Amino acid sequence: MARTLQNWDAETHEAVLLALIDHMKPNGGDWAVVVASLRPKGYTFTEGALVYPTVWDHDAHLALLQAVIAEAPPSNDEWTKILERVAAKGYSYTASAAK
Repeated sequence: MARTLQNWDAETHEAVLLALIDHMKPNGGDWAVVVASLRPKGYTFTEGALVYPTVWDHDAHLALLQAVIAEAPPSNDEWTKILERVAAKGYSYTASAAK
C-alpha cells in the first residue's frame, strides 16, 4: 500500500483536536489542567470558555445587550453617546425608544 502524506495545517489540527475531545469527553478538571498549561503561553481564557464556547451570533449579542441594559442601564449622557454612535451607522432612535 502506498504511503499518503497529510498536509498538517490549522484545519487538520482543529479536526484532530475536535475528534479527541469528542472521543475522550474531558471533564471540568481536565479542562482546568489544559487551561493551566496554556497560561505560561500567554492565554488568559477560563475553562468555561472551552467547555461552553459562545457562538457570537445575533441572538448571543442580543442576549448580552439586554442583560447589560437590565443590570447596568446607561446614564442619560451615555444614552446620548450610544444614540450618536448608532445614528452614524444609519439607525435613528429616540432616547425613550431605546430605554
